[in-house]
Amino acid sequence: VLIAIGFNDMSYYPGITNQYINKYTQFAEDNSSHNIIITPVLALDESKSSFTTNEKIKSFNDDIKTKLENISNISYCNIYDKVPSSLTGSDGIHYTSSIYQQIYEYLTEECLE
Repeated sequence: VLIAIGFNDMSYYPGITNQYINKYTQFAEDNSSHNIIITPVLALDESKSSFTTNEKIKSFNDDIKTKLENISNISYCNIYDKVPSSLTGSDGIHYTSSIYQQIYEYLTEECLE
């Protein structure tokens, strides 16, 4: 099972990290016979978007990774540095379809082995 999330909730709800961790933990317990791969929230281009900051994104990602590392059927596939924010489209948040295809290929080659 591959779980890739965006960052929409990050700036709207205080304490959202713990909510994600609780949901992931429960999902892992409910699906103990499956391997679960979590991917980080990707960077945004701060010159094009003021939605949140990459510093907050990194902090969120670090919290998720650290707090889930002891769950045996969850692994964290860090693709954050593989997809630079400069590759985002005009809104600074979303990537082009060709970049999403590259992200997919990286995930299938590196994370789903």
